[in-house]
Amino acid sequence: IHEIAHNLAFGHARPLHNRLFGFFANLPIGIPISISFKKYHLEHHRYQGDEIKDTDIPTYLEAKLFCTTFGKLIWVILQPFFYSFRPLITYPKPPTTMELVNTVIQLIFDAFVVYFFWSPTYLYYLKNLLTQTALNILREYEFKNK
Repeated sequence: IHEIAHNLAFGHARPLHNRLFGFFANLPIGIPISISFKKYHLEHHRYQGDEIKDTDIPTYLEAKLFCTTFGKLIWVILQPFFYSFRPLITYPKPPTTMELVNTVIQLIFDAFVVYFFWSPTYLYYLKNLLTQTALNILREYEFKNK
């Protein structure tokens, strides 16, 4: 989703293709983030370090609640949820049509998975979202500190 947000799948000349591919890439994640991620992530690059517009920066509350080693581990595991909901609190924007389309597509896919494959499959998607994101954060931290 990150690379698609930067239009790297089909190049900058085909932004609609990138968005449509983002819908597809979003399906196994279980929650609709593809379009919203792009909206906020590109501003993260433009306003990096700005406490309001850079929604990648953890909030003061997050820093206070997760200041111990165990707390930081929990924060890393729950990072996808913080990353998804933090912009809605710190820098809310009205949803776009594409975000609504992303949500409808994701909900239909999720209902399909739950109906035909039962809910453990959907829980598997969410577990992967949490563990893979946590592993990526830890791997990035390890790479930066070598």
